[in-house]
Amino acid sequence: MSASFAFAEIVSLLAIWKNHRTEAESKRSENFLLWLEHHRFTELRQQIADSETLQKELRRILERDLNELSKKLDVVLDGVSSISEKLDGFQGLHSSLEGAASELSLQATMILKYFEQSKAHQMVVLDFPLAIGFMPNGKAIEVKEGRSLRSDITELENLSLIEQSSWNSNGDPIYSITRTGIKFAESLEPIELDSLGGPFQ
Repeated sequence: MSASFAFAEIVSLLAIWKNHRTEAESKRSENFLLWLEHHRFTELRQQIADSETLQKELRRILERDLNELSKKLDVVLDGVSSISEKLDGFQGLHSSLEGAASELSLQATMILKYFEQSKAHQMVVLDFPLAIGFMPNGKAIEVKEGRSLRSDITELENLSLIEQSSWNSNGDPIYSITRTGIKFAESLEPIELDSLGGPFQ
């Protein structure tokens, strides 16, 4: 793997991995490598393991304050996006990605906006009764287009607006909102939370 490709992959994966990290700074480098192994980024993990210099620099980056790290990663990724927009042959890909969010259904957009605006930490998709529950505020919203719910959740996930973090005891998937999801949702018009949400039981 070339150095430039490895750099781009490390930066993009760090941007995903950093969300909701709680371990001490000294454990982040080790946990990032375990995360790479778990998600089968075997070649990249081995490239890091084979280079003491790369490991040292990775530790240095991960010992930063997470908010500061997030901001710097956003700057790098925004820079890559801006450059790609100007490169011949990549404009179409950039435009497709930029326009993907506008293709979200009204239901998917409403779910994401409720997630962000309610300040919930997690969201669970319940099969029976069909509903979306938010934690820890104990609110739930009715699903009006049940047949489309799974595709809406998948689309939100594919656009990296939400990410699955765990399962509940009944096997229902639990999701967290990503930094990208928060930024996108903040750009949407505010909604009346009380008109959509009820008690989560």
